[in-house]
Amino acid sequence: METHYQRMIQDTQDRVVKSLQIQVLEEGNPRYGGFQEPSGIVQAKFAIYRVASMTAAYCNEDTCFYREERVLRAILRGLDYVERVQHENGLFDYITCNFFSAPDTAFCIKKLLPVYQYLRGRADKEGGEGLTCGEEQILHKVDSTVRRGAQGLLLGGFHTPNHRWAIASLLMACSRLFECEEMEQAAFSYLNEGIDCNEDGEFAEKSAGNYNRVNNDAMIMLSEATGDPSYERSAIRNLRMMLTYWEPDDSVFTA
Repeated sequence: METHYQRMIQDTQDRVVKSLQIQVLEEGNPRYGGFQEPSGIVQAKFAIYRVASMTAAYCNEDTCFYREERVLRAILRGLDYVERVQHENGLFDYITCNFFSAPDTAFCIKKLLPVYQYLRGRADKEGGEGLTCGEEQILHKVDSTVRRGAQGLLLGGFHTPNHRWAIASLLMACSRLFECEEMEQAAFSYLNEGIDCNEDGEFAEKSAGNYNRVNNDAMIMLSEATGDPSYERSAIRNLRMMLTYWEPDDSVFTA
């Protein structure tokens, strides 16, 4: 486990180094603060993924970037860019194909949610060390983006089967965080269709390489938010189906 953790630390540090190299720093450029993908595209989703890993490094004393001012400035620039390109209704564009996209907004909010929960948890903890000024700035910006994005998800709209569960799971999680009954009801409008995981554990898209993970993440998030283990059992069936070549102890998959 320690070896795995050290690998995670190194991989995160490597991403920070890369992020600092590809951030748009030309003042006056409408993409200022964003991060350039290998294709040359600059957009919110990629920026959010970069900012999330940079924040993890900034807040972790085991990294070489712990509370480094240069990294903080890059994070805040990135979050300012994200704020500028978030539509008034809270949705983001995935500019290669999906505009005002609820599912892509769900993926964006999902990536920011651990950042929000970690910093909010520390800020709210009685007798805790509290947040540094830099962490407070990050939390303020992330809080605004997540809340607006969650409101945008109420507008709905999706393109593929896994998108339903991405949207529903984020709506349900945010309904608990922000005590919003409207978000819970919207989540159930998707969930009432029933989960598209058959008895063999296969989801409708039959995508072991990508969307099974998306679906399983959503099922676990739904189970945690609602306390209903049936969602988690869908993920367990899917994992069993994909791991038929391996026979672990059943306790690994205890529901």
